[in-house]
Amino acid sequence: MCSVLIMGGNDFITSSLAKYLIKNKYDVDIMTKRIKSIDYYGIQKHLICDRKNVDLMKNTLKDKKYDFVYDINAKYKEDVQILIENLNCEELKKYIVISSQYNNIKEEELKINEYIQKTSIPYIIIRPSYIYGDKNKVCKESSIFYKIEKEVPIVIPKNSNLKAQFIYIDDFVKVLFSLMKTNHVREIYNVTNPQVISLEELVKTCGEIMEKEINIKYTDSNTIDTDIKQVFGGNYLDLDIDEIIQHGLYIPNILFNNGIELLYDWYKKTYKEKISIKDKIEKVLQII
Repeated sequence: MCSVLIMGGNDFITSSLAKYLIKNKYDVDIMTKRIKSIDYYGIQKHLICDRKNVDLMKNTLKDKKYDFVYDINAKYKEDVQILIENLNCEELKKYIVISSQYNNIKEEELKINEYIQKTSIPYIIIRPSYIYGDKNKVCKESSIFYKIEKEVPIVIPKNSNLKAQFIYIDDFVKVLFSLMKTNHVREIYNVTNPQVISLEELVKTCGEIMEKEINIKYTDSNTIDTDIKQVFGGNYLDLDIDEIIQHGLYIPNILFNNGIELLYDWYKKTYKEKISIKDKIEKVLQII
């Protein structure tokens, strides 16, 4: 059975990946900086380690061998360097690192990529578009759902050219899984659904899925909501996926409107649960 180390394991992407790999009968270890609760079962070991601590990483990874390592939370070159220098690479088939989630093709990301490419490690670097989907604790789309429900104006600059590409979490995890099957290494792949979505299309799609009127306020200002800016302000455009197609990897196929529909179903359930809990607490306080 193949052994896998996931750097992380309790956030949106890493927990989704861990669950999928466990479901497919892989031996999965996860590593987090401190003890954090996880909402799933089946991991082999939950390693607690600050990846910036060289001695601690060395002791934690001592005598451990992995076929695959997924590095999803690296922010700086030193994060990657300390991990690679302390990995036992005898049986390592692939080191898969996700780029641009934090740095958006900026200086630190370039340093990470340059360092990895100079090593002899069998790496694959992934450059994804904006990843969205259910169970995301910091779901930016939730603010749009909420505003539409409450008829709060959504501010959109006139003649906005804001556009982005998206990939639903289930599609993204399947791409990551398919990387284990390919013979290609030392590659850099763009990963996205090829659809290009404008800010206005995003808002209108949410309204159509919710079957509610949208209160859009057009403005001459370039000011937009912070949550929306985080989606459309990154490097989430003009990613082609020709190479993953040519190399026979999984091709993302969840269309944006279908993804938003799945996300809204999750949002409704989550929102109702929060309201239900709040109501129960208020009733208890009234009794007391």
